[in-house]
This record gives sequence, C-alpha cells and structure tokens, in this order.
Amino acid sequence: MPAAMDIENAPDPYVGLPGLHLFDVMIVVAAEQNKYAAARSLARDLTPLQRAACDILPGAFQISLSARQLIRSGYLFSAEILLRPLLERCAVLAYLLKNPESGVNLWSRGWPHKSRPSIKFMISCIDEPARTGDPNEYPPDYSVVSLLRQRVDHLNTLVHADPIGSVRNAFFSEQYGRAIQVAGSNFNMPEYCDEIAGFAA
Repeated sequence: MPAAMDIENAPDPYVGLPGLHLFDVMIVVAAEQNKYAAARSLARDLTPLQRAACDILPGAFQISLSARQLIRSGYLFSAEILLRPLLERCAVLAYLLKNPESGVNLWSRGWPHKSRPSIKFMISCIDEPARTGDPNEYPPDYSVVSLLRQRVDHLNTLVHADPIGSVRNAFFSEQYGRAIQVAGSNFNMPEYCDEIAGFAA
C-alpha cells in the first residue's frame, strides 16, 4: 500500500470474516462505553481505582483501534504484536479490581517494575466468562484464563524476535516452493487475520 494512500478510504479485503466482524462490533460497543464513561469521569470526583482505570482504558482502546487499522492495511503481524500490550492492560485492570487497595497503591507509586505482579499472575484475576453453550461442548479442563496465559508465551515470541515468532509472518509460496516472510501488507492470510481479530475482540 503506498504511504500516501488515504487510510480511511482504503480497501478492507478482510471484512466479513467472523473474527474480524466480532472485533468491529466490539470496537463500536467499546466506543459507546468509552463515551459514556468519559462523560461521567469528568463530571464527578473519582476514587483512586477509577482514576487508575482512567489511566489504563484509553490506551487499551487506542491499541484496539491501532490493531484494527493495521489489519485494514494488511499488516497482520504488527497487529498481532499489539495484542500483547492490549492483553496486559486487561490483566492490570482485572488485578486492580481484585486488589483495589494494594494494587492501586502500587499503581499510584508508578507501578514499579520490580514490585508489580507478572502478567500471568494478573491474568489469573480475570473472571472466567459464563459458558453460553452446551456444557458437553467444553473440554473438562477448559479455562479461558489458562488459554490467555498460554497466549502470553506466544505473544512474547513475537515481541522478543524469537525464531518461533519469526515464522509467524510467513506463508508458503507456490512460486518459490517454500515459506517466505511477508515484508509489507498481506491480504492473502484470512485465517491469520480471523485468529488475531477474534482474539483482540
């Protein structure tokens, strides 16, 4: 995609994929909630926990919008990398909600690196969502928290340039007969797009 292209009017070839559709719907819902919460936060005195949430939530929303624009531009690998800081912000909020006194105290002291809990520990503070399907459809050891903790390891391989993460941005080329890395935009990996968009949602 040329650098000068107007991103708002650019094509969006991945539109319609189930995971991406869910992400788009969640962005609209989040925008409405953000608008409502912002107006309330400016009209009243906030508790320390609410102030911490006001510090964290706008960044999470911005990351979501940035990931969506990268997907729109075909930069799936970069969009997936943004899921790591997005997940961390969700985990921090969950941790602060479960530990309002000690957690907010730590947050107000600058969230020092050596003192704050690990992301995997904070993920354990996320409530398991209600199971809406048939109970027999879920494996006996099914846990969203466990899946999220495993996903951290995967996302870390992307962020830290591990060999495993490097192949994430590759696909098999019929022309060359082997896997090749994608250096620019890519609109030929709908499964990859749907996976990262679904996770972002």
